[in-house]
Amino acid sequence: ILARRNRAIMRRVKNVRRFLVVSDIHIGDAVMAQSALAAIRDYFPDATVDYVVNRMAASLIDGNPDATRVIPLFANAQFPSPPEMTALRDIIQHGRYDLCIVLCPFMTHEDLAPPDQPLVCILSHAPTMVRNDGNPGLVNHFSVLQYHFVRDLLDEIARPARDARFRGVRSTYSDAAIAQAAEFGREAGI
Repeated sequence: ILARRNRAIMRRVKNVRRFLVVSDIHIGDAVMAQSALAAIRDYFPDATVDYVVNRMAASLIDGNPDATRVIPLFANAQFPSPPEMTALRDIIQHGRYDLCIVLCPFMTHEDLAPPDQPLVCILSHAPTMVRNDGNPGLVNHFSVLQYHFVRDLLDEIARPARDARFRGVRSTYSDAAIAQAAEFGREAGI
């Protein structure tokens, strides 16, 4: 049902210049979900791609050339808080995004945007994850699955501008992340 809904939403998408990608709410999820950004760049190398992440992960992702802007929002709680959901709704409403891709299973279209806002959710990919989990010969890493989820969506509306190039999650360390690590090292006596 969710996959059909995503396909119907993708058929309504006409102009794709501005994307919003919402990672899951934890630090590691934000790092691993960078694969979705690479998938978008495979199709739309010149698009604006904003990326909503956990506040603590922002300095690890800032500087990734696949993200136009990193938006630190989530505070590392178990679930998104009501103020975080309100802030995300505001980002979507004011960002004029052509397509929003939500990788957090705790958020639905109804939670975030009006029906006319093109917004797709990763939950439609859950059957693939469950299927792959039972077959050791299939890749079932979230980073790879998110990359293919986004590519499958974009296949509905465009042809790739470049070959599939995802070879793993990019490690990008901003100056702020390096400074934080150095401070941690000094405080820990390392």
